[in-house]
Order: sequence, then structure tokens, then C-alpha cells
Amino acid sequence: MAAALLVSLMAAAFLGTALLGRAVDLLGVVPEGHPALHWLVHIWKLPPSPVYVFLFSGIGLAMLAAFIEFERRDAIPALRRAAAVVGRSSLAVFIAQYCVNFTATVLLHPLVSAAWPIWFLGSLVPMFGVALLWQRLDRNRFFTLGLRARRCEEGYEATTCAPTGLGGPR
Repeated sequence: MAAALLVSLMAAAFLGTALLGRAVDLLGVVPEGHPALHWLVHIWKLPPSPVYVFLFSGIGLAMLAAFIEFERRDAIPALRRAAAVVGRSSLAVFIAQYCVNFTATVLLHPLVSAAWPIWFLGSLVPMFGVALLWQRLDRNRFFTLGLRARRCEEGYEATTCAPTGLGGPR
């Protein structure tokens, strides 16, 4: 139900993006040098143009619908467990991602090439390693409000109620 709604919203967002962009191209609606109308129909991040919002909200909704469907079908359990590790270590992964993707690119000055997807996939490895280490060292314990830990099912760590090990029970 939720996935169908998200797919409908995603389709509407993509359709809105396509129609707005196509109408401008066909009709020549945007006069040259008019910044307000130019902003309305082009993909600008800051401030976000309507086309930008439609396009990236559509992509986000499509990903969310896919994740809901994967969860419903219990598909790709290893990927789901890996995503859970990253989700439980989000602060550490955010910092690692900043260091790898921004600091390293500033220091290395890599050229723009078709190898960027390889750089992206390679950057996931150290971030996942940081997430695993963060979880194994139980660093989330420093981010509590002093609340007592809840009881967990057998096979789960008592402090985080997370599966023991990456291949642990669901």
C-alpha cells in the first residue's frame, strides 16, 4: 500500500519534471535574461528550482518505494543487514563520508572521468569498515539519555538490540 503510494508520487514528480522541461523547450516560454522564469524551469540547487525539487524528490521516493518492497519481500537480506549496520552508525559514517568524499578529493584533485562510479563504490568500503568498527566498539552508548536498555531477543546484543555479527539473526 505504502509502496504503491510512493510509486504514484514518484511518477507524478518525474512526470511534472518532464512536462515542465518539455513545455519550456517547445514553447520557448523563458525569455532570455529573465532570472525568475529562468530559475523556474532549470535545474538549480540553490535556491532549489521546482524542476530540481520534482526530479530529486522523485528519485528519493523511487528509492524509498524500492526499499519498502525489498523489506516486504524479504529480498536481499545481506544488503538489508549491511544497511542496518550503516544506519546504526550514522554519525561515524557521516564523518567518514565527509573525510573520504570531500577532504580526499580536495587533496588529490582527481580529474573528472568515467571512473567516478568506481571512486564512489571504492569509497563505500572504508565507510562500511568504520560503521562495523563503530558498532563493534559500541560507540553509540555515548549518545544516550541515561535510559535503561530494553530487553532483547536471544541472539541480539544487550546494549543495542542489534544482531550479533553481520550474519546474525533477523
